[in-house]
Amino acid sequence: MKEAHRARRAPRARGARSSTTGATVRITRSGAVATITLDRPDKLNALSPREHQSLQRILAELRGDFETRVVILTGAGRAFSAGADLSSPREEGKPKNDLERRHRARIGDRTVAAIEALDQITIAAINGLCIGGGAVLALACDMRVMARDAWLSIPEVAIGMPLTWGALPLLLREIGPARTIELVTTCDRVSAADALAYRLVNHVADDAVAKARTIATKITAQPAVPVAMTKTTVRALRSTLAHGDVSAADGDLYWLAIKLGGLKVDGPPRKDAKTTRGAR
Repeated sequence: MKEAHRARRAPRARGARSSTTGATVRITRSGAVATITLDRPDKLNALSPREHQSLQRILAELRGDFETRVVILTGAGRAFSAGADLSSPREEGKPKNDLERRHRARIGDRTVAAIEALDQITIAAINGLCIGGGAVLALACDMRVMARDAWLSIPEVAIGMPLTWGALPLLLREIGPARTIELVTTCDRVSAADALAYRLVNHVADDAVAKARTIATKITAQPAVPVAMTKTTVRALRSTLAHGDVSAADGDLYWLAIKLGGLKVDGPPRKDAKTTRGAR
């Protein structure tokens, strides 16, 4: 992990203004473009409740920001995000009851919904490894740019978990049912070249953040209202590509997997659990 501590941060655009909402989530603004950086390189930008909450606060602020027209989401260091952090101690303390456990289990759903609700064009700049929940955040964005040496995987099934956070409809609308089943059930690592071939990403580039900024510059050069209207219409139309609100119970599936499977999230695994599952 020492190497991760020294990992280079995502370069800041010239003239960018920096502001910080959480120590591990940063937002910088350059003109009409905002860049959100998951800044926890020592943990490969894994998402604990703290990161979710910080990200949700930033996204809520952007809902009322009419100067920012494009939002880029990326990670610091060699990872976009390693997904859900199941190893960190729960800062919120022990949940009072199952209703609170259920609410906590749905935190990823709320983050994904907040990304999808933005009126700005969103671009995921996948700068490095992108695993599980990290891949879901990228899928929630309007576009994805992937570094040539990056890779992604969705390993939930391999560790005995259902794929949640509304990911299945997101995958289905991007790559279709056959590829979705293959990707989720084989848990294979997907290279940037394969991700482009599968239509998981729009572009592959040597520098994903620089490519995302180039696209953002082109978008912000266009009249603002037609761009916003296009985003609104496409968002409405793409929701019809995967019929039915099949993701409504995702948080419950995650919670039940924790409760029944002994996954170490709220404390030690259950003594009667056959296996102990956690992030690798």
